[in-house]
Amino acid sequence: MTKIPYIISFLLITLSMMSGCVALPDRLPHMRYPIDAVESGMAQLNYGFYAENPDESSATRTEVRMGRWAEGDLNGSVRKDAALILESTGGGSGRFSYLAVVIDGRSPIPALFLGDRIKIKGIEISTDGIITVHWLGRGENEAMASEPTIPIQKSYVYHNESLLEVATPSLN
Repeated sequence: MTKIPYIISFLLITLSMMSGCVALPDRLPHMRYPIDAVESGMAQLNYGFYAENPDESSATRTEVRMGRWAEGDLNGSVRKDAALILESTGGGSGRFSYLAVVIDGRSPIPALFLGDRIKIKGIEISTDGIITVHWLGRGENEAMASEPTIPIQKSYVYHNESLLEVATPSLN
């Protein structure tokens, strides 16, 4: 049996990856995200996971994982954009959630901190380019050890290489 079809397939896949033709959802878990949760300031995900100081104890090890994501148009271009959740854990009991955005399939902008020990329920991009994130949080005087139970919804728009919070209708 000839190896030519395998070689051709390999070359086509390699060329499509090098030219940026790989679909955005397939690239998201392998991109490099600017995030202040890690000492280096950048988390290069590998299959949706990054570990800083991977050989260290849990007290100094920082991990970043890709969570829920949505695809849509945030800047009015013809290329796909994405909004995704990054969750970071470190030496303490915190689990920090961030909103990251990839515009036109290129390098992401700096991730925006959403909260500590919140429970992300969903993320969406509307047809008018608004990112809405739904999560469960805590009351102002509740202990961080309490299970998050209060529904929270916040919306953001992409503007000048950053995310701006916009008014959202009340959930009540």
